[in-house]
Amino acid sequence: MNYKKTVLFATTLLSLLASPAFAANSITITDSWSPEAPPVVKVMAGYMVIHNNSNSDIAITSIKSKLFRKVEIHNTVMKDNTLHMVRQDRPIIRAKQTLVLEPGKYHMMLIGRQKPVKAGENIPVTLSFDNGKSINISLPVRKADEKNKKTAPAMKCGGGMKCGGGMKCGASMKK
Repeated sequence: MNYKKTVLFATTLLSLLASPAFAANSITITDSWSPEAPPVVKVMAGYMVIHNNSNSDIAITSIKSKLFRKVEIHNTVMKDNTLHMVRQDRPIIRAKQTLVLEPGKYHMMLIGRQKPVKAGENIPVTLSFDNGKSINISLPVRKADEKNKKTAPAMKCGGGMKCGGGMKCGASMKK
């Protein structure tokens, strides 16, 4: 009788652990950070690595931060010898794949900063996904010094970069 109860308990426990409610997070986020910006600048960037550990594609449906009016994901693309930041409405992280947000490629734009954010502080961000899950993360703000500077060295103000949100920065690409 004890053997049957033990097998029944083990079977029930295993089936619960295998259910979606107890499954490992389908999305994990690592290496999040944001470069410090001058106090007068109202737009900042955010970077991270988003891992989709599930067997299904998952789309980002919204991103919010209480420190910014809006948050968007953009992709930097070259068109007619000019870099353009193109807003991505529902970026998809393919099953068992990774979406890397990094300088000069896909990146997060934090728009309409409500107050200055300095190096050493954190920017709270909530990412929501089409699987119904939301993840709260913090973007540590780093000084843009040579040791941890991860900005695209080829980008310079004044060369025509246009942001989908109406902001014009200016960029030129050197090879």
